[in-house]
Amino acid sequence: HDPSDSMTTLRRIPLAPANFFGEGIAYYYIWANDGGDNMRKEHRLIQLTWKNKRGFIYSLDDGGNPKKNDSQSENSSHLKVIREFDYDTVTGEGWGITFL
Repeated sequence: HDPSDSMTTLRRIPLAPANFFGEGIAYYYIWANDGGDNMRKEHRLIQLTWKNKRGFIYSLDDGGNPKKNDSQSENSSHLKVIREFDYDTVTGEGWGITFL
């Protein structure tokens, strides 16, 4: 959602498989080498599912700007799953995530 736009949904992407319940999501970035001498930011999202104890890391191909291409349909996206992982917690629940 874009808080400056009365919480309008910018892009909706269903979680697959559909029985997963996405509980927490956080934005972060890493610095990566572009193959030459330059460093660039890679924008990412990390998401947890609740009872499935599965996590996903998404790459934001458009540099983290969800409004970059306004001609896209609602379900179109630059989000790409680049990693999936399992996790476990002391309580057995995945109630969100904080990334530092």
